[in-house]
Amino acid sequence: MKFLIRYGRRAACFLSLILSLQIVTISSLDAQVSQSSGQNVYLMSDGQLNDFWVNAKKLGYNYQTVTKLLQEGGFSYTESLNIVDRIRGMEASTSSDPFSVLSKVSSSGLTADEEKIFGLKLFRESEFSFQDYNSMTVPGTYVLGIGDGLSVILYGEATDSYSFTIDQQGRIQLPFIGPVSIAGLQFESAKALIKEKLSQRHVGLSYANPTVFLDITLVNTRSIVVNILGEVIKPGTYALSTTSTIFSAVYKAGGPTTNGTLRNIKIYRSSKLIREFDLYDFISKGFTDQEFVLNDQDVIVLSTYNRRVELEGAIKNPGIYELKNEETINDILNFSGGYTAGADSTSLILKRLNGASQFIREVQPNIPLKDLNDGDIIEIGKLKDSNIERVEISGAVMRPGFYSWQPEMNLNDLIEMAGGVRSDALQNRATVFRLNEDLSPYVRSVGKGAYEQVNIQKSSSVYIPSKIEITETKFINLSGQLNREGSLPYYEGMTILDAIVLSNGIKSSALGGNIEIVRLKNENGSGEYDYFNIEVPREIGNIEEFVLRENDNIYVRDTWVRRKSRSIYVKGDVDQPGEYIISQGTTRVSDLVSRFGGYMPTANLNGLKLYRQVKNVSDENDSIEYERKKSISEFISSAQFEATVSKLEYDEIKNSYGQLQNARIISNRKTSKEGVKSDSIDVQNNFKLSKQFVINGKVVQLMEIGLSYEDIMSNPESQYNVKLLDGDILFVPSRSSLVEIDGAVFQPTQAIYKKEKSFLDYVETAGGFKRRADKRRAYVEYANGEIARVRSFVFFKFYPKVTTDAIIKVPLKPESQKINFDRVISLITTTISTYLLIEAVSNR
Repeated sequence: MKFLIRYGRRAACFLSLILSLQIVTISSLDAQVSQSSGQNVYLMSDGQLNDFWVNAKKLGYNYQTVTKLLQEGGFSYTESLNIVDRIRGMEASTSSDPFSVLSKVSSSGLTADEEKIFGLKLFRESEFSFQDYNSMTVPGTYVLGIGDGLSVILYGEATDSYSFTIDQQGRIQLPFIGPVSIAGLQFESAKALIKEKLSQRHVGLSYANPTVFLDITLVNTRSIVVNILGEVIKPGTYALSTTSTIFSAVYKAGGPTTNGTLRNIKIYRSSKLIREFDLYDFISKGFTDQEFVLNDQDVIVLSTYNRRVELEGAIKNPGIYELKNEETINDILNFSGGYTAGADSTSLILKRLNGASQFIREVQPNIPLKDLNDGDIIEIGKLKDSNIERVEISGAVMRPGFYSWQPEMNLNDLIEMAGGVRSDALQNRATVFRLNEDLSPYVRSVGKGAYEQVNIQKSSSVYIPSKIEITETKFINLSGQLNREGSLPYYEGMTILDAIVLSNGIKSSALGGNIEIVRLKNENGSGEYDYFNIEVPREIGNIEEFVLRENDNIYVRDTWVRRKSRSIYVKGDVDQPGEYIISQGTTRVSDLVSRFGGYMPTANLNGLKLYRQVKNVSDENDSIEYERKKSISEFISSAQFEATVSKLEYDEIKNSYGQLQNARIISNRKTSKEGVKSDSIDVQNNFKLSKQFVINGKVVQLMEIGLSYEDIMSNPESQYNVKLLDGDILFVPSRSSLVEIDGAVFQPTQAIYKKEKSFLDYVETAGGFKRRADKRRAYVEYANGEIARVRSFVFFKFYPKVTTDAIIKVPLKPESQKINFDRVISLITTTISTYLLIEAVSNR
């Protein structure tokens, strides 16, 4: 019960945090968060987190800043991270879930539903700068007040200029005339009064044809205090310029909330309603009321909206729009920017999905908005092309596309309109698609001789198949000492020199070598081949003119003196790690010691290991079909050879390769999820633990071989002094000077290595053997991977030597089966009864 009370209070605190995010400014947010400390992260509902995050983003918080805010409010560092992790996880898991509790938030901080509300984004995304200019035009009805500044300029026979600021008594001081009260007067009335007073000194102002002229402008406006209340993000009292508009005032308060109105903003002065404003006119048309001026202590109230409808479909700005009774749908459509091209403006679909009477029906555009309910949806559809008098032809024709349908048009007429068939067309085949009167699909295949007998109906579609599309692209395969291996498209009459040129030439190591061409004897799948050998001259242009056939396999062999060099990698605590060239099958481990400069002081020579590739598990080599299509795709994409195949062949090859590539990407993702290691050979840390690595972008399986450094250096013919192969990795680990004790001991641990300590000493360091410890099967695993186990003779046990970086493993004894005496007695009783029964039967 105490637990529920305590976390119930925490939940209440978090709810107060959500509410505070909706109504407070940034400056007071920290104080509100501090009241929410103690909230248990795992008891928060998804809805609470959603409300918190949506409103936090509205006020400019992100993952980093909201973490700091939560800590300042009393949450621990771990709790703050857990809250952010939950929010991240909810956003990631619901990115494609339209029914998620977590609302989707845009860069403006609006949810998906809020983004639809017309005009709301203007207050969230846009940045307006409302400045007070030194000189500005004000309407004649502007009422002057204390603090307003005036500029008075005289010109003509007399020139002079004055600057006045209305003082606390509402007066200005005219030179040689004295104080004049103008506060409370409209601007036009004040100008007339000032002119009258100045005429006493400058009589030219009062002539019927004046000789002195007067110009009066308002140069500095006073500040006024306005209260903004109701459905706004940040209600409160604001200091504004007297020239501020209703829009700028509402913008200062953060704009309306989701439920706030934009079409019925009320202005109160001295507790009386003096004006109602519709901001739709300003947002969509830029109209403002120049005659209206805000006064000090005015109250601006944004009430909740009355009705909204959603426009969707073929309009330029779909969204949710607020209604007024005297308007029609056409007025709302004007606010949305009007119809898009192809919209059906003759009829609209009204969807009423709320309330008791729900329906979907067609309405006319001039329906009065008073007949619409809050939450209605109006869909503007697109014109259907089912009645358009046209037909379509595609496939192997010169000009595929749409054509005007004519009565009595036959298939041959349509083909002639499309410029005739291409040379790759399947001459005796055409397919006609159309819909029957009941809208069921109909298809008919027609031979060439019947083209004129087939009438084409309106909206029909005709397809002429291509021989290229229904036959696989011919190719040849090349491998070996070429600058580009793989498959190439086959061209009739292609020679071996053509294939070499299209493969960007052969490598210098193949000059003086030979080319082997393997060709199937027949196409019946017997598996018998013909073999052809061609010498590669030093001048490649003099090679034999051998004509190739489809599906030939070409192997370019290198000469033995110029074969690719073999190399291994030395890693770990050596002076000069890196790649070393070796003589394949003759270079031994001892031959490398002088080449890599010796070992670092931290090297653990007892842990010397060799890693050798035993299996290639990369997807790059497990599919001949993939490699073939990849090489053909790369070939036809080359700018040099892009025109060697037709557009149809190009599309066919690229699409086929794209499908295989996508399947391979998905397969790789699955492999990575199943835990395949991705350690590069440049990473040393995981060699002792992992058997799979990524080398040059390929996943390989490595076999771990433990070596004895002492045997290698003392006896070059030692079995540990192995011959190195291409791709081997020689690894020298760092010495940790620790011994690990694991298994059936009371406290598995790591102990500092001391030469004088024995096997049992280290076991005692770990608390000693457990009762079920199998001492006879205990063993030591040395740094190089070798194992030495405990040996027994009669009653004596001989424990192996312990070295630095070794691991002592103590297995558990298998659980012994307890004797079930009830079962034993039952078995004996059954046996005796059976025996007595057999005896009784025998005696009879």
